[in-house]
Amino acid sequence: MSKRQATAIIALLAVIAVALVAMFVYLVGFGNDTQQSGQAEGESATETSASAEPAGLDTEESIALLEGAGIDVVMAPPVPEAPERWGDYVLNDSWDGQVRVFEGSGVESIRGKDDGRFPATMNGCGSQMYFVTFRSVADPVQLEAQLINAVDEPVASEVLDNGWMLGTNCATPSFAFHSSDAEGNLTDVAYTVHEYRQSSVAQATPPTQAQSPAASQSAPPQTAAPQPAAPSEPTFVHCVPGLSSNAVYSDGSTRRDTRCPEQRALEAERVCGGLYGWQEVSRERYIELCGVEPPTG
Repeated sequence: MSKRQATAIIALLAVIAVALVAMFVYLVGFGNDTQQSGQAEGESATETSASAEPAGLDTEESIALLEGAGIDVVMAPPVPEAPERWGDYVLNDSWDGQVRVFEGSGVESIRGKDDGRFPATMNGCGSQMYFVTFRSVADPVQLEAQLINAVDEPVASEVLDNGWMLGTNCATPSFAFHSSDAEGNLTDVAYTVHEYRQSSVAQATPPTQAQSPAASQSAPPQTAAPQPAAPSEPTFVHCVPGLSSNAVYSDGSTRRDTRCPEQRALEAERVCGGLYGWQEVSRERYIELCGVEPPTG
């Protein structure tokens, strides 16, 4: 090999070495830039996800939802908070529970406090109100959320994976498996019950007229004190808007009244639909509620 050829080979090797070093530096720098860019995008996505979280409802918004919902309803989110008081109802108790529902197995009712029977009854509807929140523990599962009356008929029903209910003590919150996006055929339903009772309204009593000391000294003795007149029975004024099972009376008190639409409908459902409902009321009341003569047998 001549001297010229050796020089050429050495120069070529030097060029190749420089090119390899340059390529290595470029690849290292590109990898760092890509990693930093990925971290920045991840942080941005996290911030966007956090900002998309729905804000919780405050007390006024929750009360507005409860007052505007009506009676015996199943509602989709947003889910209200449980205020200490709304309308004519005051929070009395709260408890949590869980029921398991299976595909094709029918309806499962929730339990009362301490795993007892849920406190539903046919009598005194409206004296207690139950605000129930619920969710399916298995995310893909849709529930048939229902309020069931005393004759096992749904008075309200919606297909949801989470939501809330508002019903009286004449309906029992219940759930059934509706459908699933996965292969599962069961789910647990977690729920929280808030029990509200109607606030008692003291009935006003007409004050007795007290005699002044001067009048008692100058008044002639009497053999018998006059008996005070018996206070008149308070009379019906009007039904309470939004709580139509209640009525306002002339003394300022409120109570359930069969002339109000909600209470009348509940009474008609019990009397006309019950097996022996015709025995609970007079013939005239049965005709008024049901539109037909009562059975004679």
